[in-house]
Amino acid sequence: MEKYIHQEWQLRLRIRCKTPRARCPKCGRCKTKRVGKQYTTILVNHMFLSNYTTVQLEVEKRRFRCEFCKNNIGWKDQYGKVIEGSTFLESLSFICFRHSYSEVFSRFILQEWEFSWLSELARKFHVSEKKVYEVINTLDISEIEAEKIEYMHTLSEIHIGIDEFSFSWHEYLVQINDLKTKKILWVLRSKDIKLLENWLDSLPLEVIHKITAISSDMHASFKHTIQKHIAKRTGQDLWEIQKQVISCVDHYHVKQLLSRCILEVFSMSNWMIKAGHYDKIIRDITTLETKNFNKYRESSLEFNVRDFREYKPDTPQYTPITLGYFLSKRYSNLLLIKSEKLTEKQCHRLNQILFEFDPRGYLKEVYLGKELLNEAFEAQDITLIEKLINDFETSSQYKIQTCGRTLKKWKQDIQNFFTFWITNAFTEGKNTKAKLFKRMAYGYSKKDNFIKRLLLCL
Repeated sequence: MEKYIHQEWQLRLRIRCKTPRARCPKCGRCKTKRVGKQYTTILVNHMFLSNYTTVQLEVEKRRFRCEFCKNNIGWKDQYGKVIEGSTFLESLSFICFRHSYSEVFSRFILQEWEFSWLSELARKFHVSEKKVYEVINTLDISEIEAEKIEYMHTLSEIHIGIDEFSFSWHEYLVQINDLKTKKILWVLRSKDIKLLENWLDSLPLEVIHKITAISSDMHASFKHTIQKHIAKRTGQDLWEIQKQVISCVDHYHVKQLLSRCILEVFSMSNWMIKAGHYDKIIRDITTLETKNFNKYRESSLEFNVRDFREYKPDTPQYTPITLGYFLSKRYSNLLLIKSEKLTEKQCHRLNQILFEFDPRGYLKEVYLGKELLNEAFEAQDITLIEKLINDFETSSQYKIQTCGRTLKKWKQDIQNFFTFWITNAFTEGKNTKAKLFKRMAYGYSKKDNFIKRLLLCL
């Protein structure tokens, strides 16, 4: 170092190399000779201090000529750039090739990228946005992939958590995590199964043997693809892999399935009332007693209103729900709340909905099914899930039947969840943080840069 200059937010150091020879970038030999006595000064961003004071290097480089290839004029370097003549500037190991920043500078930028966006990084470190963008673009994603594979080699078991999240209007990204160590493994560019198969093909066989559990949402494509690939790589039968590799479904997605079914049945009930299919029944409810109301029910229903009391609230301040307010869908959320959390007023309104505006009993049927599901997850009892499946399959409403068939298909995964308690909540949380990154940057034009940020910062 020759000298330094200190300013308010900048510390500039001047560096000059003393080595007599340099290595030729073409042939790699050190049989070189210096050309002239002048230096070429290059300003290099190097590092930052605790108060974000930038440290810049004024590197004075010398020009050399290779004695071995001095007669070769117009050769190309490793990046395809044509070198005019046989001379070259010396290169330093800590400075990125063909860039005016060091490797320390790039590490600073990538570490702070988790908490800021590009314009804020440029203001914080007193550089241009183009410089920050250049650091991100030169980052090779294959190096990150190699680091992730080396990390998977150090694990004893791998519990894969996989889930997709939206990138733009119709594009999705798929995030793959290790639920045991709470680390991100990879991010796929889309929901295409071929991309998942290509990523699994890139993993060594030792890593494939370490996969012992899979947790996903209630879309079976990811789970079946991973199980089939493990069976193909290990040479075992698929049914043996299904026993060895535990497949679990998160309780959140099962409850979400029931909530979606409730809203669909509620919307269909409103449509039937608006279409006039229940005019006679709803008009006669004001005069009918509870015992005479059963003639409008089907005897094959498991959930019947035979034991359901007539709606008569005790509080005189309470005003009943009119038909117009019910059809406006203001009270659909009452069916989604747990019965223990309902207030007295909400209980009155829910009783009126299930008694007056549910002629066929479908709303009560799916509501009691939701309560039975909550009881099953609290008690971790698979027999209650089986009872719920049987009740839904014998229903006369096709939406409820579809929900029952879906629960039957995922019954083994629910039982594995009760046994091993492997949840995909970590992946869901990382998806939320990924969406936060996207909002902080006001969106990404390049999907590769967004994937780089997820792999580095999550």
